[in-house]
Amino acid sequence: MSGVAGIYYLDGRPVEEEVDRMVDVMEHRGPDGINTWRSEAVGLGHCMLETTPEDQHESLPLIDRGGALVATADARIDNRDDIIKTLGLQRPKGPPITDTELILAAYKQWGEDCPQHLLGAFVFAIWDEKNERLFLGRDQFGIKQLYFYHKNGRHFYFASEIKSLLSLSDVPEKIDELTLGIHLANGRPDGERTIFQNILRFPPGHALTATPCKVRRRQYWSLSATDVPSDLTDEEYAERFRNIFEEAVRCRLRSTRSVGSELSGGLDSSYVTCVAHRILRKSTDRNTLHTFSTVYDRFDECDERPYIQEVTKKEGIEPHYTIVEEQSIIDLLDEIYDYLDDGRVSGNHHLNWLTARQAGRSPVRVLLTGQDGDTTVHHGWQYFLELARGRKWEEFARLANQTIRVLQRDDGVVERQETWSEPEDILGDYGSVYLLRWAKKGNYLKLLSSLVEISKHFSVSPWLILQNMWREVVFPAYYWRKSGQSPSQPNVPKTIAPQFADDVGLKEYLSKRSSQSNEEPRHITARNAQARILKSSYLVSSFEKIAHYAAAAGVEARHPFMDKRLIEFCLGLPPQQSLSKGWSRAVMRRAMKGVVPEPIRQRTEKANLAAPFRYLLIDLGGGEIEQILRYDTGKMGNYVNQSYLSSLYKDAKEEKGSVSQDELHTFAKAISMLHWSRRW
Repeated sequence: MSGVAGIYYLDGRPVEEEVDRMVDVMEHRGPDGINTWRSEAVGLGHCMLETTPEDQHESLPLIDRGGALVATADARIDNRDDIIKTLGLQRPKGPPITDTELILAAYKQWGEDCPQHLLGAFVFAIWDEKNERLFLGRDQFGIKQLYFYHKNGRHFYFASEIKSLLSLSDVPEKIDELTLGIHLANGRPDGERTIFQNILRFPPGHALTATPCKVRRRQYWSLSATDVPSDLTDEEYAERFRNIFEEAVRCRLRSTRSVGSELSGGLDSSYVTCVAHRILRKSTDRNTLHTFSTVYDRFDECDERPYIQEVTKKEGIEPHYTIVEEQSIIDLLDEIYDYLDDGRVSGNHHLNWLTARQAGRSPVRVLLTGQDGDTTVHHGWQYFLELARGRKWEEFARLANQTIRVLQRDDGVVERQETWSEPEDILGDYGSVYLLRWAKKGNYLKLLSSLVEISKHFSVSPWLILQNMWREVVFPAYYWRKSGQSPSQPNVPKTIAPQFADDVGLKEYLSKRSSQSNEEPRHITARNAQARILKSSYLVSSFEKIAHYAAAAGVEARHPFMDKRLIEFCLGLPPQQSLSKGWSRAVMRRAMKGVVPEPIRQRTEKANLAAPFRYLLIDLGGGEIEQILRYDTGKMGNYVNQSYLSSLYKDAKEEKGSVSQDELHTFAKAISMLHWSRRW
């Protein structure tokens, strides 16, 4: 990943060496050159990582002829040919048109509407001297990162990394305590806030205009579906999916050097790898694809080498492996926090770091991933809700039986469907949603007629269903109190210092967000459930971390499943193209036929990556954790309950069964933040 940075002093004072400091702290993003440009109150900077053939002919910041426009960008524009043709930019001779030149040409043609004409992954800034405005744009899904600081109306700063902003003397390094508390409590992060006060994430699909009078931000794009015909055959849908997907992969293969592909052995990374290798094999100048995989020697249930080898042997690819158990999670955090400005690392993100690090040690500059194919193509389980709402119980039962038969093919973990062993389990998860709703709203005709139909197709008594429902329907407060739970009152984890939680109003915040998430949309469908994930802040945060890891390794991560054309197509598909005859993600499985080995195409399970977590954290990292808990942690010690953390660590070390996976992950978040705070 390249890097951008900039300053606009809205009060007119001149920019001096500040912009140089901003790019210097991001030097790992500029192995192919670091440059700055300054003119009075404006300064722009760029760190160059050459990843496309056009990059080799680009020197940024780019000064347009006449000097009226200056641009800096971290961009890969995928609809280059369309823009060149539309704007008449063909060059009969000379170097190729660069992506930043295309962005400037688009700005000249469409002004502030230019981002909506761009397809790809990009952040850019254009200084328009004539209009005294700084214009910024970010791609639709936030694949490229951008943060900004704007306060008191005196200045506006932006950069690809937070550390670049913190290098400026008037940007305080002050923790946003509520954001920190939300993270430690496993809450849903705010879409724009970062771990530092007043340093904000520039939202995906947005543009911004800064002038001496005001800073105005607007959303130029929102998620929508392509108008896909509803009467196509399964094969026709699969053919359209295949064509769009192959183009999404093809346009991400534009590279100056060899290309790498993440390969986990699952559906998504395998499909990306196979398609990329076939496209490269047909190329006259490049035909080598490197694959990078994390594997396990100690935990067989996590090791995906058999599936990985199905791909590499079939395609004739030599794989590169990293053994996960060779380093503790804490050791990896030492490496990660040399580059990552945000201490909110959790879950299995160390695997993304290992993959990026491995790619960085190879000849590749571009790393393809299979990230979030689950979201783009979608499993479609909410189709059961659609059938329940329409009281199509016979179809519901048939699909439930088919689903159980498909899932019983494998013994691994299938998202959250590992609890399904019979059709009645699916009825309990999805059918009960509308049964309860009708009971609460007094729609007894729908309820009773549904119970009669259910009894015809499921081995469950209507009276048993009513018996399980009545307490929640008639005495909901009593029911939840008796069960020791609350649907809208989440508990603050004991790992958080109680006084800190009270000071920032953490419980009230979590309760409010929980209530909002529990308010199910009136007509929830497979597609609007899919859209909610695509709009989530989790998705943006996850891709940003992966981008930082890639930048640290000197590579660029590219995600074919995060292609605007592919996502909009999938959102326009009938739900039966996600869930069909018991197979989830059906349209992609059909499209993969003959491309991906059958054992992978027909996989329904995933490796249980939770199994080695305690070993990687506690057994391998115990010494470092003890040091973290033993020594003074400064102000961060006010945020966590260190005595409880010590007790939890002791129980985990002694392998007491009382420490659950959820507690272990909450513990890891607190330890990670403590470790991060010692480095800042």
